[in-house]
Amino acid sequence: MYLRAVHAELDIPALHRFIQSNPLGILISTHPPSDATSPAPDIEITHIPWVLDTPSPDSDELGKLRGHMARANPHSKALLAASQLTRADVPVTILFNGPVDHYVTPKFYTETKPSTGKVVPTWNYAAVQATGLLRLHDSSSSFLQTQLEELSNMCEGRYTQGKQWSVSDAPERYVELLKKAVVGVEVVITKLVGKAKMNQELDAGDREGVVAGFEAMGSDVGNAMAQCVREKDPNRKRVE
Repeated sequence: MYLRAVHAELDIPALHRFIQSNPLGILISTHPPSDATSPAPDIEITHIPWVLDTPSPDSDELGKLRGHMARANPHSKALLAASQLTRADVPVTILFNGPVDHYVTPKFYTETKPSTGKVVPTWNYAAVQATGLLRLHDSSSSFLQTQLEELSNMCEGRYTQGKQWSVSDAPERYVELLKKAVVGVEVVITKLVGKAKMNQELDAGDREGVVAGFEAMGSDVGNAMAQCVREKDPNRKRVE
């Protein structure tokens, strides 16, 4: 991830909160080419909802991510082959995107555009990149059962109303049958960085123009983007 200092998010607890708020991460790994005539490695990519285990405040560890993926997924097979070949955990990257992002038109730059015209479009977004070592867990492991239960509980509590569904609501034999079709995925995080590209590099007048431009859209996305730009204003007073 390319990080300019003005856009960098390096506070680990804040990055943990970002992942917990946006748990659908994109798992990325590279593998030897499946085509022997190709000089380029294969790149496998899979969307996975994750459960984040955060370390204790006095720990130097960055946390663990737990998920699962279909056994039939070629990505699962490539990861298994890689771990068997090297007899080690597999290096991977997981990318988490923020809930909103948007194009920024030069028309929003109400200070610079009228005075010099030296403005170009950009795109505002926020993301967190976790790098780590991945280990697979078989369907018969306690890891997978725990992961399924905790992921369901997390999502039911966050995204639904009323009585929550739990894994135990489904017939046990049915769950055991479905578990055979997936593998557990555990990633020990070794590096964690974030980026919030929200016009921090602009002068105050242009940032205010961006906020006003997004608000003028009159949409939930526009309002959310305006709030993000406000929150990332480098001159904004922080309340301790």
